[in-house]
Amino acid sequence: SGQTQSVQTVVDPPQALVSKWQKMHGIVAGELLVLRSTPDYPAQDLAERALSAGTCHAVVMWTRKLGRTAFESLQRASAEGNSHGVVLRQR
Repeated sequence: SGQTQSVQTVVDPPQALVSKWQKMHGIVAGELLVLRSTPDYPAQDLAERALSAGTCHAVVMWTRKLGRTAFESLQRASAEGNSHGVVLRQR
């Protein structure tokens, strides 16, 4: 299927931001995939899965800290799925 990768995946975004995006940009549900981490599925795992799947154009993850190993692991997943990963620090 020659579909373009237009899905943006966000992991653990601040809720206020999601509401703002929907108002401002009228983002269609299908274009924005919001993933919430749980104790069983940490944000890191969700982001890696989304990146390596190759179905997302970009994956944005909010996190408080990201070690070097975790970062390298995300880079590998990103290369594998040919997608972009962005990590934002939560204050």
